[in-house]
Amino acid sequence: HIPVYKDMPEVPEAMPTGDGSPNNKLASLSVEGYNISPSFNADTSTYDLIVDSSVSSINVNAVSIDQKASVSGSGTINLSQANTQVNIEVRAENGTTRKYVINVVKKNGGGGSSNNPNTDSNVLIGPS
Repeated sequence: HIPVYKDMPEVPEAMPTGDGSPNNKLASLSVEGYNISPSFNADTSTYDLIVDSSVSSINVNAVSIDQKASVSGSGTINLSQANTQVNIEVRAENGTTRKYVINVVKKNGGGGSSNNPNTDSNVLIGPS
């Protein structure tokens, strides 16, 4: 049975034309072999990671919640400087973007003087 209502239009309304899903969040964000701080949360946009000064690259894994969203900035990241900012961008199906950042700091190995004595590394120090 199909219900018929009084004053029902003769022609059905067109299907809404949405721009696609607005979901631009990550389901997971990780660095192979390391723990980012704080632990991943889809609503947290900035993370910190301390690695040994001998580490030359890291492997960043990022997966979007929505399969139709695209993720850029993950994969193998070269760490040629003492401080590296890894930018991961999630572009939703409708074009909106969300940015996640991992601040990677190389810790000094031998107790020598730091090239960047004013970094916030004292906040980041802790076991992984």
